[in-house]
Amino acid sequence: MAKLLFHSLVGSENPTRACFTFLQAVANKERGDEVEIALGGPLTAVYFMPMIVDLASDGTLEAILQGGLLPMTVLNHGLETLYEGEDDRPFPYGALADCPGVGKSLVEGSATHPSRLKLISLEAGTLGQT
Repeated sequence: MAKLLFHSLVGSENPTRACFTFLQAVANKERGDEVEIALGGPLTAVYFMPMIVDLASDGTLEAILQGGLLPMTVLNHGLETLYEGEDDRPFPYGALADCPGVGKSLVEGSATHPSRLKLISLEAGTLGQT
């Protein structure tokens, strides 16, 4: 076990990168490390609700960033973008579902289109299909 300090100066100029500090800290805490976070700069855009899940069932965790100022985004373990959804601001929240015959999906509402409910595939071959 290690004691780690994560420091971030990234903020509203790139909201997607602003949450990386938190995602990295969560991963280290799950590994058993003692974690502290120090924030600096204009972090006004850290408005994502991350979901950490093994989408490919390969033992590697991916992150789904949703409920934020930017479209839903799926990041791989190296924090590279695998998928970015349609721009449906503000703040569409979602839930994970694992349906027989369909696989892992994100069920997401829409503040822009209140009567809409989307089922977005999170499976490797069909990632992003609705």
